[in-house]
Amino acid sequence: MSSSPAANLFITEKNVLTARSGAEQQDLQEQQLRDFLPGREIRMLGLDTIPRGGGGIRSLTQPVPA
Repeated sequence: MSSSPAANLFITEKNVLTARSGAEQQDLQEQQLRDFLPGREIRMLGLDTIPRGGGGIRSLTQPVPA
């Protein structure tokens, strides 16, 4: 049995924000996101301090109703 990691993303109308991963995985991850979410700019951010606190990019954002 294998498990898949959860995708920790924040998706807006024009962008996808996610944490930067290891160098060899980053290109593949970015391309997969481009294929899955066409038309959005993929922003790979250095978020080294967030996981130490027990969260990810979604932990820092709260959707606000329009």
